[in-house]
Amino acid sequence: MKKQISTLLTAAFLLLCLNSAAFAMKGRGAGDGSGPVLLHTIVSTFVYDGVITSAGIAGNGVEISTVDGLVTVYGLGPSAYWESLGLDKLESLAIGASINVSGIVVDYSGELRYLATTITVDGVTFDLRDPVTGTPLWR
Repeated sequence: MKKQISTLLTAAFLLLCLNSAAFAMKGRGAGDGSGPVLLHTIVSTFVYDGVITSAGIAGNGVEISTVDGLVTVYGLGPSAYWESLGLDKLESLAIGASINVSGIVVDYSGELRYLATTITVDGVTFDLRDPVTGTPLWR
């Protein structure tokens, strides 16, 4: 009886561990720059000057008012990367702030998305991604 209970508990433990591991791996990439953005086709490039009208779009995007209208730019990187450059991301990307951004346009599952590669805020210009591959420089 003890052996059956022990076997049953071991099996339940293994099942729980395997299920947890599978759940933990359900992410957006390996964290090594090979995530889903790199699996999409680069369509073109862009350069915009404008004013930030909305921030925090899809967690990491900003909407910019440009001469061409409103444009949403994604891929602005994690706060820790900005801090390594001596900038506060939230302050720099505040609504009303002036911004210059260049980047790549990618076909993201049938939707065109603008990903920043170089950005100028607070008078500081820095790179976010490799302009050819789209690989994030913080990875």
